[in-house]
Amino acid sequence: MTVKYSDNIIHTDKLLLVSSTGELIQEPESDDITETIGLMPSWIFKGGMLVLIMVFLLMISGAYFFKYRDTVEAKCVIKMTGNEINASAALSAIDFKKLRNNDKVTIKISNYSANESSVIEGVINLPQSAVESLPPVADIRITAAGKSVISSKFPGSKVIYGTAEIVTEEKNILTRLFEKKMKSVAAP
Repeated sequence: MTVKYSDNIIHTDKLLLVSSTGELIQEPESDDITETIGLMPSWIFKGGMLVLIMVFLLMISGAYFFKYRDTVEAKCVIKMTGNEINASAALSAIDFKKLRNNDKVTIKISNYSANESSVIEGVINLPQSAVESLPPVADIRITAAGKSVISSKFPGSKVIYGTAEIVTEEKNILTRLFEKKMKSVAAP
């Protein structure tokens, strides 16, 4: 056995038991003892694995139970012809796929006084022909309150421009993560 002293530290090729004052107490008698002292207890490994599995399961269950809505923004045009008010929003193909009929829409009017309310509400009305047009266009049904705001604040205007914020349906995180994969598997 080689023992080398440097800076009050004992270096050796075997495990030595040293007191707090630095004196050699005794040398372990066998290689089995040195191997056992050097091994990590199995309960630490098993406990660590159990904690990791529990954290993973909590994350998966949270992704299933927590739901949220997306907001899609699009440029919007409101056209007025006589007593009829039509609104439409041009969307990207990806955003268009997120929409469903009767999703809520809030239209913020451009070039309007910042001191007054310039917000109009409506709901999405998806015509069948909208899918074929490029870019896809979603029709917006303006509510009765929105129509009265338009007719009172914008008399004589034929076209009003704004930004539509469309709130999509509620989906959980797992659905959003695997939605693309499921569509690609279902498509031939």
